[in-house]
Amino acid sequence: MKTASEAADPLNVLISEPGQASRQAHRQNYGIQFPEEYYRVAIYVPHMNSLTAFLARRFSEHNVKSVQLLQLHLAKMKYLSCVEFHAIADELPAFYSIENLKKEGISWYEIWRNETADSSKYLTPNFCLRPSHCFQSKQKQWR
Repeated sequence: MKTASEAADPLNVLISEPGQASRQAHRQNYGIQFPEEYYRVAIYVPHMNSLTAFLARRFSEHNVKSVQLLQLHLAKMKYLSCVEFHAIADELPAFYSIENLKKEGISWYEIWRNETADSSKYLTPNFCLRPSHCFQSKQKQWR
């Protein structure tokens, strides 16, 4: 409030609380004597309540678990240790109720953890549209 008052002084603006009518439909009558208290109750407190509610939703358990799914992307998975991957694989099936997620995830991790090629080539649409490239090196090993 002090900085607002300092900014208003050179402009000859008097900061005061809005007038109170006996019957108001669009704004609450707070019944506070001082402008600083009025703006604290009418603007600051509701804004802070809104901000804390937003942050609680943003960092809820569901959203944090959703972000953990990004660790299963090939570009990230290659840099996870086996222990870190198993920790993620243990938590996600209970939260999402996806059948066989841990077993499939571990298989996927085992296939790709020793891959030496740059993972950015796996992100291109052309690579994804040709499934023969996905397991080309693995097929040669199996023959």
